[in-house]
Amino acid sequence: MLTDTQGCSTCPPGEEQYDEYFSPTLKKDMVQYDYRAPDEELFSCVAPDLETARTKRDKWMLEREIQ
Repeated sequence: MLTDTQGCSTCPPGEEQYDEYFSPTLKKDMVQYDYRAPDEELFSCVAPDLETARTKRDKWMLEREIQ
């Protein structure tokens, strides 16, 4: 996943980036997921798969609309 020199996500507004990796602690594959909303707020999570990460993102987006 692309980051700037300070380790912050460079994900463009309205887009997602993700990396799959193996967690030796959990002993399974995981996904590091970033999504930057059009207003440039960043959502980031770790999930067991891309589908779960997108579900978390969708819930986050819905909660933002309610507030």
